Amino acid sequence: TTESGLIYSQKADGILGLSRSKLSLINQLGEGSGAFSVCPAKATGVLAVGRIDEDWDWVKSSCLGGKRISVPYVRSRRGRKHLHGVPLKGLHVGPLSSHNPRKQGSYTMIIDTGSTFSYVPPGLHSVLTEQLEKALAPLAGVKVQGGPPLRTTCFTGSKAGEELSLSDFPPMRLVFPNATMTLGPNAYLYQGRGSGPAPRKAFCLLLSKGKGNEVHLGSIMLENFLVEFDRREVKFMPCDCSRLLMM
Repeated sequence: TTESGLIYSQKADGILGLSRSKLSLINQLGEGSGAFSVCPAKATGVLAVGRIDEDWDWVKSSCLGGKRISVPYVRSRRGRKHLHGVPLKGLHVGPLSSHNPRKQGSYTMIIDTGSTFSYVPPGLHSVLTEQLEKALAPLAGVKVQGGPPLRTTCFTGSKAGEELSLSDFPPMRLVFPNATMTLGPNAYLYQGRGSGPAPRKAFCLLLSKGKGNEVHLGSIMLENFLVEFDRREVKFMPCDCSRLLMM
């Protein structure tokens, strides 16, 4: 998995600081307006500065009464305090009854809107892959090595002509200490092809193995969520982000 490096090569006027550091834009705004929100859509997205009220008409019409989840920031070690990190008790696919906290462990999840892809610790990546294999076993789904460009873990039918569809995959759940956030299969999968001499259509993970013990949530997995960052917490609300652009 690779990032494009566009931030270094693009022609831009500068970088807008939206971290939690004292010099960021958010901490230079007034106490009542120190927040910003992003709402990524398939081809574009929305960036809003200031707090968002759930009762605003454009929020009601675009978010269709979706439940808003608030998660307080976690205390980060020195050198990481500027990041938007929240506590994560579990990340899993399939039914809640299959969740094993001891096997997965707890993590700090960094919400990284500047990254396209998401990264998880190697052990957690293995657990998620096992859960998907178990969920797809009744449908004769098998794990294969993905082809270029990402070469990540993919899943396809066990025989030619027996292809899986996106609806065959279970939702993914992010378990926070105070709430659970559910993502559809389109948030963690993309349609690609397996590797080999006769690669077939496959659905491949948008989650790659990271090097540390943190979960990094990239922008693709936040698609169609209105995500508000303030000085104390992060708020998630399912929303039609493409509809927001027409407001």
